[in-house]
Amino acid sequence: MSHSFYVALDEPPTYEAVLGGFSPRLQTAAGAGDDLEGPWQAGHVLAVWRQGVSTRPIELCWEHGKLSARILACSCAEDYGIGLDAVCGVARAAGVEVESEEGIRFTHAEREATHGADWIARHVDSMVTSVIAHTRSLDEGYITMPGTTRDFHLGPRVLAEIDEGDVAAQREALFAKMRALFYPDPEEVYPANVLSVTRDDGSRVTLTAFARDVPYIFPPVQYLTVLDDEPFEIPFDALEAVVGEDRIVWMDEVCPAVEAIGPLEWPAVVALARAHAVDAMARRPSTPAERISHAPDQPKDSGGVPWGLVIGVLIAFAVVAYVLSR
Repeated sequence: MSHSFYVALDEPPTYEAVLGGFSPRLQTAAGAGDDLEGPWQAGHVLAVWRQGVSTRPIELCWEHGKLSARILACSCAEDYGIGLDAVCGVARAAGVEVESEEGIRFTHAEREATHGADWIARHVDSMVTSVIAHTRSLDEGYITMPGTTRDFHLGPRVLAEIDEGDVAAQREALFAKMRALFYPDPEEVYPANVLSVTRDDGSRVTLTAFARDVPYIFPPVQYLTVLDDEPFEIPFDALEAVVGEDRIVWMDEVCPAVEAIGPLEWPAVVALARAHAVDAMARRPSTPAERISHAPDQPKDSGGVPWGLVIGVLIAFAVVAYVLSR
């Protein structure tokens, strides 16, 4: 679900012409939007957003002689403003009209009359209502919405939190959760990164680090690498059993925030985690019986790269950098 606006031009606009007039500066995955130079490349879809505000990225693209702004479902009113500012600014400079996806044509001066604050408010609420209704209709699971800095996952857990009040109250509750996940205070929490590793058989596995003294927001991965003296992996689903429910705040359907675990509590947490240890590089997690059979007095031949150590070292760099920066 989305809504798009188009501007037909004789030649591609420059990135500066589209993005240079925004204040504060727009962000992209590659950094500040106004750092891009030259004519817009054909087919280049650029996701832009306003840090701390946007709930979805706005997709700008030059293709087939048109600059488009695609505004995604669950975008906030400010995101609609960014998309319209982008196309209307270019249209005004070229002396042409903007066209909406339903075929309404309007000039920069007519924007408020056709797609002003009232239209935006109605459209925002309509999109949010549709997304919530769709999520409720699912027999199981959740929906994933690509966000500005990471994905947002909407399902029964989140619906239970925001399912009070009218549409406006639900909208603001949903947007508050999205912003909390997308824009955490780096002085307060570390948004963990995903490490994707290819197994020997060609399949891929996703991991992220879990260390002491670090408050985390974890992405949904398959495994956590516990950074003890000898790093090891546990299934992501074992996190709650290892740290305790009271240490977890769910930022969305599947992304938990976990408070920092200090040095006095860490050994007990590691001991609990070892009971869930698995071989993440195998095609499937090892069973309890297999773990018993490979006890220290019956060592298992690794037969290759010590992946736990390699992953632990690689993934620890980001954690160490976070701790040192505080």
